[in-house]
Amino acid sequence: MRTPYSLFTRTSKKSGKIKWYARFWDEEAGRYSRAQALNVPFAGRRNGRDLAIQAAQAEVAKMKRETDPLVIDFVTAFWAPGSRHIRSREIVDQKPLSLAYLDHNRRAIQLYIAPYPGFKTLRLSKLKAGIVKDWQLWAMEHGATPRSCNIALQALKVPIRDAVMRGEISADPLTIVKKVPEHPRERGVLTIAEINALIKVDEHDPRIKAAILLATLGGLRRGEIRGLRWGDIDWNLHILHVRHNTVDQEEDKAPKAGSARTIPLHNSVLEELRKLFSIAPLQGDDDFVFFSTSKPQSPLSGRALLDGLYRMLEAIGINKEQRIKRNLNLHAMRHSFITLARNLGMPDISVMALSGHKSPQMLSRYSHGNQTLDFQLVRSQMEEVIL
Repeated sequence: MRTPYSLFTRTSKKSGKIKWYARFWDEEAGRYSRAQALNVPFAGRRNGRDLAIQAAQAEVAKMKRETDPLVIDFVTAFWAPGSRHIRSREIVDQKPLSLAYLDHNRRAIQLYIAPYPGFKTLRLSKLKAGIVKDWQLWAMEHGATPRSCNIALQALKVPIRDAVMRGEISADPLTIVKKVPEHPRERGVLTIAEINALIKVDEHDPRIKAAILLATLGGLRRGEIRGLRWGDIDWNLHILHVRHNTVDQEEDKAPKAGSARTIPLHNSVLEELRKLFSIAPLQGDDDFVFFSTSKPQSPLSGRALLDGLYRMLEAIGINKEQRIKRNLNLHAMRHSFITLARNLGMPDISVMALSGHKSPQMLSRYSHGNQTLDFQLVRSQMEEVIL
């Protein structure tokens, strides 16, 4: 078997002293190529050969860490703040990863990947599909939920795909590893009667009333609600441009998955927005519609939105126990909007254009659906059932 290094000595022209050197095997070149001084003198016991061997072996281990790192070290470094991948997504692709997404992956690595005994000494080049399948079994047996297991699997797959793309490994062994089947609870939705009741709720905070109705009758996500600016509203045409997404601890960004869109404003939503505008401390085009009372130049917190929703649901007779049983949260209001729109008989292209909800299969087909909408027709259809 080919040894990873070959020792030799060389005499220094300056000092005349003999020192140990090593040439290291280059697998691609098929020969010993790179030579390096080991800083071990040709003197002492066995002329320092044992020390030279130790130094060469240490250098081989260092080279191994660099060219064939441990799987754990590789994936941990991949998701670390400021890593090459994170910088490339932000600067080259101009698609920065959210802090929440990065934290999600780092936590998955820490909780579910790193503790697995099979990964402790495993080198990147030795990663096999079977090892990952064994890890899935271990993770599930040690309390990981299917959802957590799949998040961790994705946190492992992305760095491996990147390594293949860069030529650091020859093939992706994880392409055949499938996710653990998940059985998530079905998202709850409100009935038409409950939506009508929600519109009539006497909510003391006008920000909450407008925000919850906008989620229920406009299908906006939490970040899209929090990121809304006054300049996004066309008061004359009764439409709203969804083009911001505000997430805690992050700068303003575009809506999820490029789902910027335009939606019609139901009369009840328009009325609440006008009330809110009349009392807003800041009314510029770039000022937040749903502002923080303590800091008006900042958006309303996600916690305040959720607490406000629970308060309004309680007001229409949906208590905490019922809310939990029906799985009603802020995103369920978006589902209520989508369900309502489909029940009204709107074609899928219109519903997807309104919600900004694109599956991979429908993305290319429906990406321009917003241009085909008759906003007045959509408004009239909704207002026939939502009073």
